[in-house]
Amino acid sequence: MQISTRYFVLLGILLLTGFRAPAVERSAGNDSTVCASTGKGYRIAAAEARADRFFIRGDYDRAMKLYERFYSRVKVHSPQQLRMNLKLARLYTLLQRDAQAIRHFDLLSERTDTILSVNDVCSYIDALRRESDAQRAEVVARHFAFQYPYSRNQRYLNTLNSLSEQRHYYGKGDSDYSVRMLDLSGPRAEYWIGEIRGRLFYTVSNSPVQDPRKIYYHQTEFCPLSEKGDKLPFPDIPRDLQSGPMVYSRDGRLAIAGNITYTGIDRISKPDGDQGLYVTKLFYSRFDTIRNRWSNFQPLFMQEDGASYAHPVFMDEGRTLLFASDRAGGYGGMDIYSVTWDESLGKWGEPENLGPVVNTEGDEIYPRIFRGVLLFSSNGQEGYGGYDLYRVSYDGKVILPGSLFHYPYPVNTVYNDFGMYISDDHGYFISDRRGEAGRDDIYIFDNTISPLSSKDAIGVSSEYSAMAGKLNLIRELASNTQVYERNLTELQDNPTYVLPETDEVLLRVYFDFDSYRLDNESLGLLQELLAMPDIGEIMELRVVGYADEFGSPEYNRILSEKRAEQVAGFFKANGLTNKLCIEGRGRVELDPSVYRNEILKSRPSADFTYVPELNFSTISGFLSKRDIIRINRQARRVEIVVGKLKNVENTK
Repeated sequence: MQISTRYFVLLGILLLTGFRAPAVERSAGNDSTVCASTGKGYRIAAAEARADRFFIRGDYDRAMKLYERFYSRVKVHSPQQLRMNLKLARLYTLLQRDAQAIRHFDLLSERTDTILSVNDVCSYIDALRRESDAQRAEVVARHFAFQYPYSRNQRYLNTLNSLSEQRHYYGKGDSDYSVRMLDLSGPRAEYWIGEIRGRLFYTVSNSPVQDPRKIYYHQTEFCPLSEKGDKLPFPDIPRDLQSGPMVYSRDGRLAIAGNITYTGIDRISKPDGDQGLYVTKLFYSRFDTIRNRWSNFQPLFMQEDGASYAHPVFMDEGRTLLFASDRAGGYGGMDIYSVTWDESLGKWGEPENLGPVVNTEGDEIYPRIFRGVLLFSSNGQEGYGGYDLYRVSYDGKVILPGSLFHYPYPVNTVYNDFGMYISDDHGYFISDRRGEAGRDDIYIFDNTISPLSSKDAIGVSSEYSAMAGKLNLIRELASNTQVYERNLTELQDNPTYVLPETDEVLLRVYFDFDSYRLDNESLGLLQELLAMPDIGEIMELRVVGYADEFGSPEYNRILSEKRAEQVAGFFKANGLTNKLCIEGRGRVELDPSVYRNEILKSRPSADFTYVPELNFSTISGFLSKRDIIRINRQARRVEIVVGKLKNVENTK
């Protein structure tokens, strides 16, 4: 059945005309009790519903005037006015009207800051920064720094860090490789690089609505990357589905596109979760070679109500699809999933989460595959602020532990950097580092000489390099292309990696339950670390032991020390002369999401509602002791960490 804009608009209108405040807010009184006179409540609610209709139709100026009128007529400091403060702050953020958004965020912060989610606070800080008020942005950021959930949320911590590191990471002098903005980038938002039948194209949004989380876009056009300014129409795709990133299979016979639907509610929720005013879904169409036409677009697979599915990309010759989603059962926010086509059943299988190496409580978006490497963007991994670009080694089935790599400046900045695409000759990514003047722009780097994507370096972390015995410590990395090209020529037979930094983990080895004995696998990894050519350039190594959650704190502290001593003893017995600092840190408490996902793997219908807090002491009813021991293996480890380096300046 053909999807049409009119259908979704009419559906949205029906939902919106029946809009009511959330139950928690109704308990404080209905609209009529907070208005100046009887009967105004109904008229004000109708005015808000009318404003909603204007907003989803794209008449934003008229919508915002009606919202402000509604806001001015409800009782001061009432739950209804606070709800409208938050709604207006979020809508002005979508419209990139920062001054107005700040006004409503200020009012909320003064009256009841607990209503602000992590995403709201980050939007608040970003708006202040774009308005050149970095000092107040830092005041706001530090106001929330010691409150839950902000103090434990990596996206918020990245935002806080970016305020103090802005000068260091952005706008500095010569870099070690060349990154430049494409000339085609203008005042609109260019947000996706794709390929159709051998031709690269980019997508551009003509709408003033810009999702700060970069999940969806409105009013999309598709343009050839090689022809400046010319439009590239997609007659095969209904206009309704030209709403965000889309992808074609390599044979050109399968197309997957996204559709945006207005949720019809405000999503005013607890501080630990909000998903915005829109959700996105994935639809597919197949090309019929006999009829020489495309089929009507249909939902790709069963997609949960209220959850978004976006940013599709094929791998494995089109048999597997990667996408981003905030569906239930993930680690929080948008996670990256894979789903495989089941030939015997003739349908897509069950989506699988790529796991905690990639996914966090923040948002992971824009997955891409290049030569056995997964490229993606995250605001939940440790980074500079906003979205940053990362890569991990990925063979389509397993994410290599320890292979996570965070791209340095000038690819990553304190702004949003995302959507990397690599071809044979060039690499591209998207960034909003120009601020309001440019929105999202396309940047390019030379893939033939750049360390960002070279075949030798890509997807290999320092830990993996150490295990392979291939880590070269570079004392001076040239700041111009000619010298760098010469260095590559000299070292072409031996892959080149940047010197590890202080506090970087070179290797992790794991232990059996209640044991500090090194097994054969761990011994082999330690031997490979000793064989690293320049291990002598590291003056000091820290050997840090950990234990799982079984046993008393004191027992686990002693056991973690014994594990660290066992590794240090191995190093000494094999002639390592580096200074070794031994430390036992005791038990490691796993994140509750680890237990939750393990439970859902074996019991998809498990009900956690009666469990006050899912943790080590409350999971025995869901998992056997054997399973709990297996899950806790990641805690039973020793980390070998860089302490100090010899005669090497850390220029970062």
